[in-house]
Amino acid sequence: MASLEAARGLTLALSLALPALAAPSKGVPAPGRPAAALRAERVRALLVAQRALQGKALIWESARYALRSPASMVCESYSGACFEAEDEGSGAPVVLAFYEIEPGQLGFSRVSAAEFRKGRTQDAIHYYLRHGTRLNDVFKLRDNGGRALFDAKGRLTAEGEAAYEAALEGKAAAGGGGAAVPAPKRPWGDPAKARLKLQALRQAGYFEVTQAEYACLHDKLHFPDDQMSTTYIYEGYKLHILIHDDASAMLSSLVEIYHKSGRCSPGGTTIRPR
Repeated sequence: MASLEAARGLTLALSLALPALAAPSKGVPAPGRPAAALRAERVRALLVAQRALQGKALIWESARYALRSPASMVCESYSGACFEAEDEGSGAPVVLAFYEIEPGQLGFSRVSAAEFRKGRTQDAIHYYLRHGTRLNDVFKLRDNGGRALFDAKGRLTAEGEAAYEAALEGKAAAGGGGAAVPAPKRPWGDPAKARLKLQALRQAGYFEVTQAEYACLHDKLHFPDDQMSTTYIYEGYKLHILIHDDASAMLSSLVEIYHKSGRCSPGGTTIRPR
């Protein structure tokens, strides 16, 4: 009983000592750092308090990870903090994600660096969409030095990662360098190559959706991009969004419902995202 009370006391003390989360606002952003940055700061403080984070080493569940840097990243997907590290056995690059389950209690996930980067790109795209950037303009965003946030394949660049992290920390505007730059003189995607890619994807079972249809499926019905296998193709300056259905044809059914009713809803069916 005494040990239990002591543990409770430690959890309470840690919770009181950690940075408080920003109160939710209705239409008006709360002053100070964004809630995502405060959550990451709380998680990092817990790791330090529990002596799991020791300089460039992180010890968790009997495993010791060598960190690429003692600095952590704000992770929207995990509502916490992430660390770039090396796998204890193979030395392969991994990302360690920590998040607060209950006050003072941490959850943990480990993913490959490649999987994390793919998810990080999607997180950044959705972040900029939420903050008023049009889908056609997301991939044209540049930082204050004029460097592209996304590469020709739609992946977050190193400069894009830095700009996205700064925005999550509240240290930069939510729109990259502040606004999308004008379209470049040369098209983003070679039209001839784009048409070949589009043809191949359609033959593989992909079908094209409009920005409104994509927003319905992803933002309102909460289908994740990995389930839809969302693919972006630029034909010159024109953006094509393609998704892939499974055997149940649920996505194409929902798009058809959207066309017929003009409303974004499952239409009374039992169709739900996984």
